[in-house]
Amino acid sequence: MRDLLTVGLVSVLAASTATAATLSDSLVTALSTNPTATQRVIVTMKDAPGAKAHIAGLDRDRAAVKEALQQNAALSQADLLADLDAMGVDGGANVRTNWLANAIVLDATPDQIAALEQREDVRVVELNETIQLDPYIQTVTPGKLATGDDEVSTWGLKATKALEARQTYAVDGTGVLVGILDTGYDNNHPLLNGKVASWKSFISDDQTDPMDDNGH
Repeated sequence: MRDLLTVGLVSVLAASTATAATLSDSLVTALSTNPTATQRVIVTMKDAPGAKAHIAGLDRDRAAVKEALQQNAALSQADLLADLDAMGVDGGANVRTNWLANAIVLDATPDQIAALEQREDVRVVELNETIQLDPYIQTVTPGKLATGDDEVSTWGLKATKALEARQTYAVDGTGVLVGILDTGYDNNHPLLNGKVASWKSFISDDQTDPMDDNGH
């Protein structure tokens, strides 16, 4: 199946419509605000025409879908990865590839971003920006959580009847020890500060706190 899929994707890639990439609004704003700064960008490639239909036809065969996604990304990204040196993108640009999203993440200068925008195999170039969540609530009026007030309760808590369970069984999490396996968190966050009992990094022995050092 691998050889047949590869041949098929190569042929449809060659027949793809030649249109240049687009820049996200946030990246355009960042370039306008600081036109000389290097930006961390997500370069999403154009999928091979027919690739999505092929993957959809695999009927949720996990191994086959994964293989098809990886082949699509490898083919779609090959030319750009080969051109990075000529574009002046070196090892210091922290280049990372992602087959699931069919994207390449890298640090790029304004000139390099302009070159990426002109490429026919790139769909969109976006700023790798921090997403700010709504601020947490420091104080809660007694009784509001128990009654499911929209001011302090999320739809998920209400949908799972967590608020009713808390009220019925008089439980509020006091004394509960929670275990998390993830790439890290902000242990200085007011809701976590002073509450982290223990932690360990499975990536580096040099970390001094349980921060996320994997770009999430």
